[in-house]
Amino acid sequence: MKIGYGKLILEVESPSLLAGYDAKREATVYEDNLELHCLSFDDGKSIMHMVSADVLGIDANIVKDVQYMFPNEHLLIAATHTHSAPGGLWMPNHPVLKDHVSFLQTFNAYQTYLLKDNLVQVIQKAKNNMKPLEHTSVLKIDVKEVSTNRVDPSRKGDDRLIAFKFETEDKSYLFVNFANHPTVLDLNHSLYHPDFVGDFRTALQDKYDGIVYFNGASGDISTRYTRKESSVDESKRLGNLLVSHIVDSKFESIDFKFEYTKKEVLILKKDETEMVLPIYKLLLGNDTFYGFPLELNSELIQAYKSNYYISYLNDYLMYAAQIQSYDNHEYEALMSPFKKGEMERVLKEII
Repeated sequence: MKIGYGKLILEVESPSLLAGYDAKREATVYEDNLELHCLSFDDGKSIMHMVSADVLGIDANIVKDVQYMFPNEHLLIAATHTHSAPGGLWMPNHPVLKDHVSFLQTFNAYQTYLLKDNLVQVIQKAKNNMKPLEHTSVLKIDVKEVSTNRVDPSRKGDDRLIAFKFETEDKSYLFVNFANHPTVLDLNHSLYHPDFVGDFRTALQDKYDGIVYFNGASGDISTRYTRKESSVDESKRLGNLLVSHIVDSKFESIDFKFEYTKKEVLILKKDETEMVLPIYKLLLGNDTFYGFPLELNSELIQAYKSNYYISYLNDYLMYAAQIQSYDNHEYEALMSPFKKGEMERVLKEII
């Protein structure tokens, strides 16, 4: 087994309108703090790339164009979902995003080109840095005080964090999966920022040579009830708090392998038309992950917590909400393109 890592600063056309909130926010000064990170694996039979990008979401059209440069290789591009990155990263023909320009911003051809080019570069960097993987260990913990269910903190969420430490002869990398909306910075801020995810990475940069962060089932999870204020300092505090759970915990050695499968299922939209929903199943070591091209509500996966979940993966189809959310007319259900009950059916079918 070989592993490689690449990091790249996202090129930004500045000034630009930010995506994430239904408000016009123009950022003018870029401090090179939005990043792309890639871990690549080669087991001699297949190659898999796991890319984390500091943007709100990833359009499947972008993924398709990047995939063209890496034929026959498994490509997993996940947005961290920061609400403080450039908007306009959506092709005008997208079946869902075309209806949400107010917070995604108008299609920006040049910024979209820059994102595609940067994704290709960071994956190639990881491929060029491949070295034998000598040791792998895993950490599984519950994290408190960083986030809660954002609709009602007394309702169920997903506090689980899973992290894999990968070690070569001279490098150490970390892959982290944790569910939390990166919305410490609210709509009153107009600056480029990776939110707490960036502060999390910065706080660990002396311990690891590279970090890839994938968001979990975070559609209904955020810092709404845990943050003390909406500020850059608070983003740093929460990022550091998340780090403290990792550095104070013990990793357990494992034999590492990976398996990748993709399944496409039909799902009904609210207008009674069908669309294809791709779902990605990953085996990392002994743990199974299901990846979705949307914001997956944590209350949907309560019966399936033997597995882990990835949101914002290889596309952005807005929210997947549970029946209760529809009945209560909650934001996540209102923003979902899918018919009530469809995600319960899909989860039962695939898991």
